Amino acid sequence: MYISDFYTRLNTIGAQPCHRERITRAWLQGKSLEYGPRKQLAADFFPLRVRHELPAISNELNQLAQLHTEHPAHDGSARLLIRLHDGQMVESVLLPRDGVCVSTQVGCA
Repeated sequence: MYISDFYTRLNTIGAQPCHRERITRAWLQGKSLEYGPRKQLAADFFPLRVRHELPAISNELNQLAQLHTEHPAHDGSARLLIRLHDGQMVESVLLPRDGVCVSTQVGCA
């Protein structure tokens, strides 16, 4: 799925630019769509048709890539093997929020 396909799908169900922006941001950040801007309930922010179609769209997006295996390391990082919807695999590395200590000394500065 291309981002243009995603936006076209949202346009088709009546999402306005502010809705598309909110949905895209939430999806990319892995956040819930329960609330809109300023803690406004989704029911008060998204049009009814958008609210009804979001679970199906969310399911499609979740199927694009799925975690196949995870290999944590002692430094807090983790190697991930991700299976894409077309069966191909991608390797990715998650780094800890504070970064990875690469010093050979005890403790990092």
